[in-house]
Amino acid sequence: MTKKDFQLLRCLYVHDIVYIIFSIFSSVFNVYLAARQNPTRGSLQVAIETFLSRFGTSSHHIPFCASFFIFISVSKSFRHEIKRMAYKMCGENLMVIQKEENRQQKDVKVSVIDVVETIELPT
Repeated sequence: MTKKDFQLLRCLYVHDIVYIIFSIFSSVFNVYLAARQNPTRGSLQVAIETFLSRFGTSSHHIPFCASFFIFISVSKSFRHEIKRMAYKMCGENLMVIQKEENRQQKDVKVSVIDVVETIELPT
């Protein structure tokens, strides 16, 4: 498996966790309503149940909208592809930008190696 495959698996795992977390409230609340079939309810109880029902419905829809944010926050290759598409839409050449980033990373690596070589160990 490649690095991108592992990132995809990690994204799908996070997506499953988000789905379970946001869907469990709605399921538990529906079981509560089915178990509590009380014909005489006060206005406060009706208001609380209505609020919880609407909250559960809203939280149930969150995982279907969260995919983009999950992939952006978890997958480096997805962020890179989004960045590449944005640069392509703006008309800039991403290869020039990537070469500049690689040059800066090499400069940092060389400076770290120079610092390590200049440190003398006591004998």
